[in-house]
Amino acid sequence: MAISETLSGQSVLILDPDAQWMSSAAKPPFDRAMVVSNAECEIRIQGVDIDVAEHVLRDMDGRRALQDIAASAHTDCASLIKWLTPMLENGVVAEAGMASDFVTPDTFTETCRRVFPLWKERLFSHPLWTSLAQGSAPRDVFLGWLIESYHFIEGVTIRLPMCIAACRDASARAVFVRHFAEEYDHRHFFLSALQAAGMGAEVARRRPLPGTGAVLNCMREAARHDFLAYAACSGFLESTGADRDSARAFFARVAEHYEPTSRGIVKPMVAHASLDESYAHGLFLEKVCRHLGPLPRMRADRALQAAWSLLETLEFWSQDILEHYQAYPPGGERRGYGVRAANGGSWHDRDLSSSVEEARSC
Repeated sequence: MAISETLSGQSVLILDPDAQWMSSAAKPPFDRAMVVSNAECEIRIQGVDIDVAEHVLRDMDGRRALQDIAASAHTDCASLIKWLTPMLENGVVAEAGMASDFVTPDTFTETCRRVFPLWKERLFSHPLWTSLAQGSAPRDVFLGWLIESYHFIEGVTIRLPMCIAACRDASARAVFVRHFAEEYDHRHFFLSALQAAGMGAEVARRRPLPGTGAVLNCMREAARHDFLAYAACSGFLESTGADRDSARAFFARVAEHYEPTSRGIVKPMVAHASLDESYAHGLFLEKVCRHLGPLPRMRADRALQAAWSLLETLEFWSQDILEHYQAYPPGGERRGYGVRAANGGSWHDRDLSSSVEEARSC
């Protein structure tokens, strides 16, 4: 039986998350050609209103029947099935009813919540974190950890916008936009901690360590590939349940070891964690997934792999902080890196020419 004969108005299709499309805007909608492609093939659509085609492609999320998509796109279901057939035959779209090839969003989030605590246990067993909790890390390492934590938090302004820009699902994008509105200015908590530690804003303007940049790039790459991958990474970072209790205990031990007579350094970081809790950021992954239909197993696997890659990159970051700040105190010259922000700008807006000259002098 031909595939087109198996499809009906009740069929539910889902677009390959790797699929991309482009069309020429220079001609009227019915004369324009659209090319839809994934990693395996390229399908050319012609003789169809391209605006309608784009509407249909965005709506194929595994939750809506073809007849409902056709109605919302103001087209008839028969013509829809006709031009979708080659995409189905070549794997650019799939039938969501094939249960063995899909997982529910709830199953995905439950899997994440099962493995994330184990991954966090591995991360926080790194010598950086254990030595900070025990008070055995030199104060320079503690201060360096503050500096790099500031850079990571400030980096939300370059990692989360990538996800918002790449996300084509309007409902999911709204979740990311709200998250950005809640997070974009949280660097001030860590700047307050740095100032309480006796380090001025000029320290925060220095370029972060390569390990910090690697973490930001890891999350930007996840966002570029799939917003679900970014959501999984963010879900791993956000504290939930017992994680929050562990975080509070960690901050209390750090405060005891590194500021025994006051709480001016650690207090802003505790306030930051409390604000995130009030925003229910621990449920961020669930907030994104509630807007999704059935997930192709490959997509779910890739999202988990992205979170695992973030775990490994965070381990590199931890080691970079530990090694660098034991050798080079905060505020001193960074030999081996030697690149600073120019003219008081943020690190990603630095003057590259002066950076190259400075690197040559090291």
